[in-house]
Amino acid sequence: MQTKNLSGRENYILVLLATVATLWGYDFGQSDHLEHLPILYRLLDADYLLNDDFVNVNTSTYNPRLLLFYVLVPLAKLVGVPALYLVLAWGCNFFTARATALIARIVWQDVATAPLWAAVAVLTVPLSNWGEVAYLRTDIFIPSAAATAFVLHGLYYLLLQRWLLMALVLGAGAVAHPLVLPVAGAMLWLVGG
Repeated sequence: MQTKNLSGRENYILVLLATVATLWGYDFGQSDHLEHLPILYRLLDADYLLNDDFVNVNTSTYNPRLLLFYVLVPLAKLVGVPALYLVLAWGCNFFTARATALIARIVWQDVATAPLWAAVAVLTVPLSNWGEVAYLRTDIFIPSAAATAFVLHGLYYLLLQRWLLMALVLGAGAVAHPLVLPVAGAMLWLVGG
């Protein structure tokens, strides 16, 4: 299946939409960050909360987010954790909107505005009271939002029958959150029949 990429104008609109969606209620240090940030700060500074049992256990035993935090450490050292988390929240929103627009282009080929309307819909879904499944647009950076963007791109490549790209994208999503692996396995099973 062939499809054309998004135009420069469409990508520009997605950048603007992702910026508005990110700044619309963006927060740092709240919600899931209360669990994530101490672990990341410990990886940045071995003496951070040295006697905290939660941090000690989550940095010394299995933690599904630990691999992602190891990937983030060099970037956090470069720009700082608050700036990194803002950029990552924006990236989650942009890439979720982009994947949604690309899938919409395939599904509604005859509707020229379908990609942008689909992206607008995804970026304006209210977040409250939906639970974890509602993390399409994110107002904080969380690993599951990053994983969602990867899975949506994996679905796009599945629809295009571009198996290697699909596998690579889903593998990267598993770094963001290992619970993506069952989804990746199901998608690979669909490919293999």
